[in-house]
Parts: sequence; C-alpha cells; structure tokens
Amino acid sequence: MIKTDFKKNINKKLLKKLILTTYVVLFLLASCRKPIDMDLHNIKSKLVVNSLFSPDSLFKVNITKDISPLKCIQNYNNYIDAKATVLLYENNNFIDTLKFIKNGDYISTFKPSVNNDYKIVVEAQGYTTVEAHNDIPKKIPITSISKERKEGLESGYAWYNIYINFKDPTEEKNYYLLRGVPQYIDFCELSSEDPVISKWDEYNSKLFVFDDELFNGKSYQITLKGLVDEGRLDYDYMDSLKYLAFNLHSITKEFYFYAKSCNSQGEVGDELFDLFQQGLSEPVPIYTNIENGLGIFAGYSVSSDTVRFE
Repeated sequence: MIKTDFKKNINKKLLKKLILTTYVVLFLLASCRKPIDMDLHNIKSKLVVNSLFSPDSLFKVNITKDISPLKCIQNYNNYIDAKATVLLYENNNFIDTLKFIKNGDYISTFKPSVNNDYKIVVEAQGYTTVEAHNDIPKKIPITSISKERKEGLESGYAWYNIYINFKDPTEEKNYYLLRGVPQYIDFCELSSEDPVISKWDEYNSKLFVFDDELFNGKSYQITLKGLVDEGRLDYDYMDSLKYLAFNLHSITKEFYFYAKSCNSQGEVGDELFDLFQQGLSEPVPIYTNIENGLGIFAGYSVSSDTVRFE
C-alpha cells in the first residue's frame, strides 16, 4: 500500500512538472513569435531570357517575365507589356539588334560560330537590364552506332542494346547531352545503366546529360537500352519509320548545369530545346547564367547518326 501511494505521489509530481513545463514552453514560443510582413503582390518581376544556340541556325531568343507564386497558374500571361531591345555582341563587338516576331520570340539574321564569345543585352521598360554571355564548344563526332537485339517480349516488344561511340578531346573539360529522336513515329523508349549516366542518376526517356569525368581524353562507348515496339515497324512500305536518330550535343558548362537542374525538377525533356512559353516561378531553383534575370543563354554543337531497326 505504501508503494502504491508512493507511485501515485510520484506520478502526481511528474504530471505537475510536465504541465508546468508545457505551459512554459508554450509561453516562450508565443513570446518569441515575431510577425513578418511580406507583400507578395509587389515583388518586382525579372526578365526571363532563354536561348540555346548553335552554328546550324540563326540566333533566336525568347523573352518573358517571371511568375510570382500568387500568379503561377495555368494560362497566366507572362509576356512583357512592351517590346524589348535585344542587342547581340560577338567578342564584345556589336553585330545585331534582334527583330521581334511574336510570343516573346526575337530573331537575328546572324548565325553564331565556334570559338567566339557571344553576349546578349536585353532592355525593357520597367525591368532591370539583363545580360549574359556564352560560347559554342566544338562538335564531337559520333564515330559509330550499332544495335543488338537482346530479348523478345510479348505483344510485339523487344529489348535492344544501342551502342554509341565517340572520342573525347583531352585538352579541356567536356560536357554532353545525348538525345534520341524518332524520325516520324515514337517506337522506342530509352533508358541507360551506363556508369557515366547512372552516376548522375540522369534518365528522361530520350535525353541524357553527362560529362567526361570517367573517360577524359579517351574513346568511349555509351550503352543505352531501347524498348522497341516492333509491331509499329512491321510495315514494308514505311521503311523510313524504322530509323532512330541520335544527336550528340557538345554543350557548355552552363548548359550542363541548367539541364541538370531542370532534371532535378522533373523538367527535362524534348521541350528543353524549344523556346519556353511558360516563364519561371521564382521559388523554382533552376540554374541561370542571366545576370539580373532568369533563364539560360548557352551554346552547343551537335553531331548525328542513325540506327535502323528491322
């Protein structure tokens, strides 16, 4: 009986201490709370500049404004109110003022080239002037491409290994983006367990980003796995549909970081090479090399080859 009463007294004391401690903690939390006024409606918009350029096409730039968290809704108009002035420089020499087309697109009459530094300056009323610079790395040719059928599956599908070979230069750090492009119809889903790709956990069906850390200055063979819908290829009169093209992009460091940050947000896909119409919401941590703004201004060169599926 004494032990029971002792336990009851101890429990009562512990309960009182617990209640007292709880009140003290709640009081301290309440007294430490400080209201912060945040006017999300008056956050100043930034210009969003997107341009991925290569020697194969004219300079084209898409210009929009970023979207605040309160306005990040579908179909919100993120075009700037007035036309921007877009100035293009090569090696710090002015070469062109880009012409406005529509939907934030501006185009030049000039094609860029390898081994030159390009700078873009964008001015628009009501916005801070933005600028960026980048160059175009030299093309890295695909030396060979082949395939090997591994396993047939039900419903007309089969697994293939696809081997893409190229030689990495020794004199510099190189960055790559490998892209599978169906000629007409989409009959192949790509993935990879290649160490240079899985090392970065890069996977997005038809687009893979990697660097030369594991094969600097050496010949290398990238291995992809293709799940091929052979039923869609069973048309003798449509031979052109049986080809899958691969583009090996030699990209700049800025392009590489941009693609990787997009991948971490689940945004990497074929649309990476389109001029963006959606703008960027401020909280999204996408890499940018636009000074005082958002977006990407980066160069690339590309080599291509195709593989035929029977």
